[in-house]
Amino acid sequence: GAGDGDDPTVLPILGTADVVLIKRVTQPGAVAGESVVFTLTAENTGTLSLSNVTLADTLTRADGTPLGGTPVLADPGQATVALAPGAVRIWTLTHVLSQDDIDAGGLSNTATVSATAPDGTPVSDVSDNGAGDGDDPTDLPIAPSPALEVTKLVRTGGAAVGETVVFEIRAANTGNVTLRDLALVDTLTDLAGNPRSVAEPVLEQGDVAGLLAVGETHVFALSYVLTQADIDAGGISNSVAAAAVAPDGTRVTDLSDDGDDADGNDQNDPTELRVDTTPALAAVKVIADGPVTVGGTVIFDIRVTNTGNVTLRDARIASDTLTRADGTVLALTSGPVLRSSDQGSPAGTLQVGETATWRASYVLTQADIDAGGISNIAVAEATPPAGGPLTAQTRDADPDDGDPAEDPTVLVLPRDPALAVTKVLTDGGPVFAAVGDVLTFRFDVTNTGNVTLTDPVTISDPLVTDAGGTITCAPGPLAPGETLSCTGSYAVTQDDIDAGAVTNTATASSGVVVSAPDSVTVPAQQTPALDTDKQAVSITFEGVTYPGIDPQYYRQGAVVNYTFTVTNTGNTTITDAITVDDNLVPVVDCPVLPQGLAPGGVVTCTASHVISLTDVDLGAITNVATAVAGDLRGTTDSVTVPQGGVPSLGITKALESVANADNSPQNDLLFDAVGDVLTYLFTVENTGTVSFARDVVVNDGLLDGPVVCFAAGQTDFAPGDTVDCRGTYVVTQDDLDAGEIPNEAVAATQYSRDGSTSFVTSDPARIVSPAAATAAVTLVKSVEVLPVTTVGQTLTYTLTVTNTGNQRLRSVSASDPLLPDLTCAQAVLDPQAQLVCAADYVVTQADVDRGTLTNTADVAALSPQGAGLTASDTVVTAMPAVVNDLQLEKRATVASFGAVGSTIGFDLIVTNNGNVTLTDLEVTDPLIDPDYVCRIPRLAPGVTDGSCAISRLVTQEDVDAGVIENTGFVAGLDARGGAVSARDDVSVPTGPRTATLDATKALTRSGTTPGATISYRITLRNTGVVTLRDLAIEDTFTRLDGTEITAVPVLANPAEDGTPLAPGATRVWTLDHVLSQEDIDAGGLRNVVLGRAIDRAGAPVTDVSDDGDDTDGNTADDPTDLAIAPAPALEVIKVISQSAGAVGET
Repeated sequence: GAGDGDDPTVLPILGTADVVLIKRVTQPGAVAGESVVFTLTAENTGTLSLSNVTLADTLTRADGTPLGGTPVLADPGQATVALAPGAVRIWTLTHVLSQDDIDAGGLSNTATVSATAPDGTPVSDVSDNGAGDGDDPTDLPIAPSPALEVTKLVRTGGAAVGETVVFEIRAANTGNVTLRDLALVDTLTDLAGNPRSVAEPVLEQGDVAGLLAVGETHVFALSYVLTQADIDAGGISNSVAAAAVAPDGTRVTDLSDDGDDADGNDQNDPTELRVDTTPALAAVKVIADGPVTVGGTVIFDIRVTNTGNVTLRDARIASDTLTRADGTVLALTSGPVLRSSDQGSPAGTLQVGETATWRASYVLTQADIDAGGISNIAVAEATPPAGGPLTAQTRDADPDDGDPAEDPTVLVLPRDPALAVTKVLTDGGPVFAAVGDVLTFRFDVTNTGNVTLTDPVTISDPLVTDAGGTITCAPGPLAPGETLSCTGSYAVTQDDIDAGAVTNTATASSGVVVSAPDSVTVPAQQTPALDTDKQAVSITFEGVTYPGIDPQYYRQGAVVNYTFTVTNTGNTTITDAITVDDNLVPVVDCPVLPQGLAPGGVVTCTASHVISLTDVDLGAITNVATAVAGDLRGTTDSVTVPQGGVPSLGITKALESVANADNSPQNDLLFDAVGDVLTYLFTVENTGTVSFARDVVVNDGLLDGPVVCFAAGQTDFAPGDTVDCRGTYVVTQDDLDAGEIPNEAVAATQYSRDGSTSFVTSDPARIVSPAAATAAVTLVKSVEVLPVTTVGQTLTYTLTVTNTGNQRLRSVSASDPLLPDLTCAQAVLDPQAQLVCAADYVVTQADVDRGTLTNTADVAALSPQGAGLTASDTVVTAMPAVVNDLQLEKRATVASFGAVGSTIGFDLIVTNNGNVTLTDLEVTDPLIDPDYVCRIPRLAPGVTDGSCAISRLVTQEDVDAGVIENTGFVAGLDARGGAVSARDDVSVPTGPRTATLDATKALTRSGTTPGATISYRITLRNTGVVTLRDLAIEDTFTRLDGTEITAVPVLANPAEDGTPLAPGATRVWTLDHVLSQEDIDAGGLRNVVLGRAIDRAGAPVTDVSDDGDDTDGNTADDPTDLAIAPAPALEVIKVISQSAGAVGET
């Protein structure tokens, strides 16, 4: 009907070919290993059947990472069957979740179904998720839940310095996503909160460093060596901050827990290692130097040791008690002064095991010696980090004393009490001669020991006290070296005179101290003499005895009776038998005297003579009698019978001349030398009435024999005739000693008649010839070898005693106080004879100190008459010239000094290298202490005194200088008054010094929008030990894209500009910046500061700033960044500005 031929008539039916694909998650999952099932449903939503139905599936992770996987037809039989309109075909896709899927945030699945319409037209559809909002993919989002849990445990503990503590850090991924860039920042402090440097933890367990899989635990070990500061604080506390990044860039952090949930905190409490602290203190006091003489300086060292396990502060000597052995509390001369510490800690600080030494001194007094010693005990005090102060009482260094509770340091001063006594005769000498003579003695008692004697001094002298005498002593006490005197008197007895001397021995006592005995001998001047008195007492005639001698009875055969009265007219008892020599009577009867004849005593002897015819012819008889006792002859006495009769002979005797040994005359008739010749003139007269024909001789006891004056054979010697004759006598030493020559002479002859012979004797003629006697003594003292050059040189002194008189000297004794052991005595010294004695003397320091050695020796002697003679001589010996060599050594107690506040001690050692003693030395150190004076009273040559010490605190200036230079001084006097001085400089270097600087730049005010003000705080801290100068900073300010920003930091305190920076001090700058859009576009700001300074040596010191955030893993030099997160955003708005309603309309 279309007019176009036989074409069929077609009824077109308009059909549609369309398909819709829906993809749903029918089995979700969230954990790796779970199966996720996607169901894909294709529905023919057209009116035409579709053939060749196929499915193409794209499975990816949420981050777009493609995954494999092929959907499976639910009914495989339908694979080739056309899909009728309204029919559905179902596929399923199963996928096992992996961790990567979860890390990616899940899955995204898109599928495309394709088919062919009946007319061959392809039909397809992209899957929709069934939400009705188009062909959006079907997603399985898996929400990330990143989580990190860190636990820190103490694996290996410690309790002492140097022990290694090992912490175990366990970082576990407790989330559902893998974590990367795992970083640990460990914060270790002591329990007081003071930070400690610690090494990085070491990974011990974990597959990949920094990558932490879900459920995985990385195990780290952190080792730390305990320090003393940790022990002081009671232990350490350790926390670790862990950070990691989740797959989506989220930063995940956790602060460690200690693993102990029973403590009430199961989240973030730090892991602590507590250490038991045992503070303890010990103190020992020793005597570093200690003479035991008065004036000696005793040096005490107090050694205080920290015997605990914590550092002690404020160490000091709280008290120091010095006590004499008798209980008297004394004051130290100096100190205690801190002298040194063996670890170089600051004053007052004692490290564990450290010993600090304080020094004190004391100058000994006599009272200390008297008491027997001193004891010293001190109390040391120090404060531990926790708790009250500790104290320790010093103990001595004797390990064997049982360690008593009270253990003072004792200096025993040996007590050596001793006395010496010297006894001298002060009056009544030098000899005694009579009973009752009083001898007065002085007893000089010297304390020769080293202790004061307080008991009264007494003298034991039996000679004095047994005779009823008393001895009086000066009162005490008697200090060492001092002398007191006692006196006592003694009355001489006859026994003393008879003995020839009084030897007196005495000892001195004070309490139980007794001296050695000392004796003095006082000689007696013995003068033995006898007097003879001869008397004719009666006559017996024809048996009748008539008293007296009546001439009428003077007849042949009558018996004349004589008595001889002998009297001891000397001062010495005569002990020899007494006899009488009589020229007429051959036998005289004298009684025996068993006790001798005492001075003044009288004994009567008797004899008789029968008158001969010759006697009658002579008219009278004269006989001469002399008493004799041993060698002693008494005076001569004569008697003539009858009484009143005329003697037959008479005699006179005269000293005619004295001739010297060379025959020269001695005109003064005084003899003065042995060998002088005395010529005696004897004149004999016949005084009777008869002539004598026989020899008339003179009998003189001095002469060797009778001198014949009238020789027989001449004419007779008639009555009235006289004759002269002479005799000579040679003087002996005994004569000179006697000082005179007394002698008697008688004339005698014989007369014969009728065969009987009678002796005719004259009365004696007595004469005394005086001597020119001289008793004298001299003393000459000499010394050799000279010159004196040094102490200890031996000098030999010679004492020459000469008898320069002409009499013998007795009891000669020389003494020299310089030579106490000298023995120089001789009983008798002849005229012109010498007594030579020598002794050695060793030169002492005191001698050299004086400059001269002046010494006087004395000699004493007795003349024969008992006169005391003395002489002395003084020798002055020059000592060496003064050579002063005073040395001062200032010695530091440490090789190098420590930190500021530590103590450096100096010993000031004084040595006398000269040759004389130095006195009143004063050691000073004005740089350390202007008021410091250490006195040394006396310093002998060759002696070193180390008692002076001083200390000071180290200052910052010292550390900066690197050296402490100081000068000590000493000044005083030498023994002869000359000034002496010395000085010494000491230079002590510092220990290792560090010059370091720490620069920090911290962001103090932040912002993220243009126009906001950003503020920085820049600090330079002096972290070294020396002062820094010329501080400067170089600030590099950029954006995060590297473009530079110009800005200048400003010093917070302009007054500090140019000033040095002390250790520990901080210098602050600030920097403000207004954010610009360029800053934000660049992602933020970066700021780095380079700090510069110069140390005292001129060396540069630098540091690159840190950002001040030590939790970021960099505590040294990370830049200070301000990151501004970009937030790009674009918003599109589409609106219909012009609508249309028909084809072709716009």
